[in-house]
Amino acid sequence: MNEAGMMKLLGTIRDDARAKAMFRLAEHIDDAMLLAASEFHDKHDTLIRERNAFDVGSLAGDFRNTARPAIH
Repeated sequence: MNEAGMMKLLGTIRDDARAKAMFRLAEHIDDAMLLAASEFHDKHDTLIRERNAFDVGSLAGDFRNTARPAIH
C-alpha cells in the first residue's frame, strides 16, 4: 500500500470513529496520521539526501589533480 492509500485508510477509520461518537479513538487516529506524515517526510528526505550525496574523497582527488601543477 502506498502512502496516499495509508492516509486515506486512516482517514476513513477516523471518520467512522467520529460518526460512531468514538471521539478519543478519532483523536488517536489523528495523532497516527500526523506521525505517518512525519515518517513519510523523513523517508523522502533521506532518499533525497542519498540521491544528492557525492563522494567527498573522489571530489578531493579531482581537486588535487586539477589544482597542483603537473610535474614532468
